[in-house]
Amino acid sequence: MTESQNLQTKNSQEVRSEIFEKIQTLSNEKSGPANKDSTFLQHNESEETQLTQDEAYYHLGVHCKELKDWTKAFEWFEKAARQGHVKAQNNLGEFYAKGCGIDQNWTEAFKWFEMAAHQGLAEAQNHLGKCYAKGNGVDQNWTEAFDWFEKAAEQDYAKAQNNLGECYLVGNGYELNQSKAIAWFAKAAQQNSKMPFIEWANSSLMEKTSLITQTLQLNVTCKQPL
Repeated sequence: MTESQNLQTKNSQEVRSEIFEKIQTLSNEKSGPANKDSTFLQHNESEETQLTQDEAYYHLGVHCKELKDWTKAFEWFEKAARQGHVKAQNNLGEFYAKGCGIDQNWTEAFKWFEMAAHQGLAEAQNHLGKCYAKGNGVDQNWTEAFDWFEKAAEQDYAKAQNNLGECYLVGNGYELNQSKAIAWFAKAAQQNSKMPFIEWANSSLMEKTSLITQTLQLNVTCKQPL
């Protein structure tokens, strides 16, 4: 029986206690800035035992990720994801998309992004939009891409705001609307002023360069609902 299978047979209290001990052991075995910064390691044992089982699995995955132990991180994220943990589902999608701890598999990546997106996680919604935009793990569909970018953008997720601006700029998934493109670029710029510039600075299209210049120079704010 593997280590993870052994943990699965135990009740939630035993699992949480053992996971806390495992993290303490990992912390003692490996040192580095990531360990010191781990928010999970800042919990004391009594706080840790209040975690649900899926949260415990997720935090162990985070810790293994900080240690760059991709295989173990994948294993723990998968266990948490299968119990419905939304951030673990998103992380599992990222691991499949990048081939971390597992062979790259866009079909699986799309599946887990979709699960997390339907739970309302903005980051996953943006990932799902990119899958539809690029045809990764699913047939390319700009209407779906636009819809998911919009859902994430409305939660103030800067990357999705920038992606939504791109859709409006060139008319992908929605009719072309340069005013709305500028407004969404501005919203993204308010959170990360370099983001629209980074996305578009290398473009050979003068139209895009002009719109970015307007966004950065005028510091446009979206005062009216889009």
